[in-house]
Amino acid sequence: MTVAVTPDAFKKTLLTLLFSLGISLRFFSQPEVLALIAELSRKLGVSLNGDNIKKLVLDDMKAKRNS
Repeated sequence: MTVAVTPDAFKKTLLTLLFSLGISLRFFSQPEVLALIAELSRKLGVSLNGDNIKKLVLDDMKAKRNS
């Protein structure tokens, strides 16, 4: 199966899950979630560890504040 997604689109979707749906950061450390998206995140070079996701959120907030 081929999935056409860019790293930026993947990150944007992660942010949507967090902000729009109110999903907890812990969601991304659940074994079931990792089983579904860990390979995709690895191939896109997007780490799903808590620190990386927090940084992604903070960077997005800073970008929105500065625009």
